[in-house]
Amino acid sequence: VAHHVSEQTIADIAEAGRPCLIIIGADISDMSVATFIKSVRQSSRLRYVPILVLATDKTLHKQIEWKEAGATGWLLKPFTAAQLLNMVNLLAF
Repeated sequence: VAHHVSEQTIADIAEAGRPCLIIIGADISDMSVATFIKSVRQSSRLRYVPILVLATDKTLHKQIEWKEAGATGWLLKPFTAAQLLNMVNLLAF
């Protein structure tokens, strides 16, 4: 779990091993979601790890931006625990 996202965060994730899923909130402040996703996709250890964006932004252009950056999927807030678990099961397993 990282509360602040930076290039160092991505390096720390890669060094810790290959997670089965990366979940990121769309409200990160240190860098844009698309920039984070692009940086993750540049890491050889993380390139194929699914990325789920938890989003408040319902605008289509943001969703397109995340998809083009390499997001695997997104879930719009508010969502239920069942919806989150379903998405995690779809992406991570």
